[in-house]
Amino acid sequence: MASFVLVAGSCSNEGEDSVDGKSIKGDHLESARLKIIDGQNEEAITELEALNRTHPDSVEVIDLLGLACTSNKEYAQAARWYLQAAELKAGDPAYLLKAGECRELAGDDKEATRLYAKFKQLEPANENGWRKLFHLLVKRARKAELKATRQELESQAIETYKKHWHPTPSEKIMVASLHRNKGFINNAKKLLKEVASDRNSDQAAPALLELLDIDLEENNVHDAERMAQKLNKEFPGAMDESPLAGRVKNLLADIYGPTFAAQRIDWENQTVEKLFQLIGETTKEKPFRPGKHSPVEVEATPLGIDEATEEDSATTANSSNDSETNATGHEESSDDDNTSVADIFLRPPPTDNLAEARQAINDGNFTLAKEVLMDVINSEPDNAKARHLLSRTHLLADEAKEAEVVGREAVRLAPQNLEIRLFYLQTARPPILTPQRFIQKLERASQDFPESLDLILLKAEHYHSEKNYNAASVLYRQFLQMAPLNEPRRETIQRELAALGNP
Repeated sequence: MASFVLVAGSCSNEGEDSVDGKSIKGDHLESARLKIIDGQNEEAITELEALNRTHPDSVEVIDLLGLACTSNKEYAQAARWYLQAAELKAGDPAYLLKAGECRELAGDDKEATRLYAKFKQLEPANENGWRKLFHLLVKRARKAELKATRQELESQAIETYKKHWHPTPSEKIMVASLHRNKGFINNAKKLLKEVASDRNSDQAAPALLELLDIDLEENNVHDAERMAQKLNKEFPGAMDESPLAGRVKNLLADIYGPTFAAQRIDWENQTVEKLFQLIGETTKEKPFRPGKHSPVEVEATPLGIDEATEEDSATTANSSNDSETNATGHEESSDDDNTSVADIFLRPPPTDNLAEARQAINDGNFTLAKEVLMDVINSEPDNAKARHLLSRTHLLADEAKEAEVVGREAVRLAPQNLEIRLFYLQTARPPILTPQRFIQKLERASQDFPESLDLILLKAEHYHSEKNYNAASVLYRQFLQMAPLNEPRRETIQRELAALGNP
């Protein structure tokens, strides 16, 4: 953000500043400076405006007027004074930069962008100008209502990044996020790995967390587990302090579910760091994976009975041949007393598991409901309805993060199911996801279900909550145009529009 430094100007002729044959006594300017320092900004502005009327071409007076207005938070007026100073000094780049900073503080991001761009044209080697332009473009992209506008601003920010300045590690992470938004995942990963390679940087852990988020988002189970292990080893506790904690625990439960069950580990109530510690204590090696022709070896407890099923739930994108290999590995690693282990650790499936789970939810027995639904998922990894119901159970149990993680998996398995998608979006509202990520999810859903009134209303409510009233009004009107006349929510929407000043 803008920073302004008060410095004493030079005076000529023993305390007088000569301007076009007239002179300003140095003590007049010094008096104004002291008032600004003391916070008497309005008095300083009054004095300086009087001096400006008698000495309209004094850049020193105009400069102090800009500073006094800035200190008084009159940013738009300060920008005008600095532009006037720039004109008097033949387009002095320093005053253009100050004017741009004031325009940004005044909320006029478009004009600030123009002034920063003009500044960098005049001083292309000045890194400060490139940096300010980059950050402003990123900020504008995040606030953009239209997808095309956002993408254009993101492209401009990326191009600015490639120019004549040396970005910090945190700025490289910002650029990686821009690449990711545009679908250039490899470019994003390259930048993040570059930042993460410097273990002395305070941005190494955030970069690794971003890489983990990409692997989780793309359902790259193997890469996500390796990245989580790396984070746990090099930055213990980092995942638990991040929004990824719930998703990583779900990942580990998918992979090591039988181990957790056999050892009676309540994985949902453990930290990620503790889970990795427990995994290291209970297994000799990583669980069997598709394509690896070696059975699971587990210390002390026979876990082979359900290993293939658990692995399938984490790698549903694998081919049927891989699944057959899993099944083979499962049979080879089973012990003779598997039945007794199942009796102890695994619930026998009821006649109608989902019905039993719904009844448990109605009874308020969320623990039982989750147990039943996990049984279903273990035996039917592609059962989107079971995952959807489990997400609902987590939400009712005040486990919002877990509800989002499980709901996202249900959406992946049933992308054309509007009910599942809508419920997931309800669970993913900020702060569970960042506003930017949440609106990306909304936009994707809108593309899949363009006629859904519920989605239009959900987007409108989101923009309304983010105080983006123009976008909210457009969506409310779209709802009214598409909704039938007997739609019961019409009256409520009309009241919302009226409250926004758009009856």
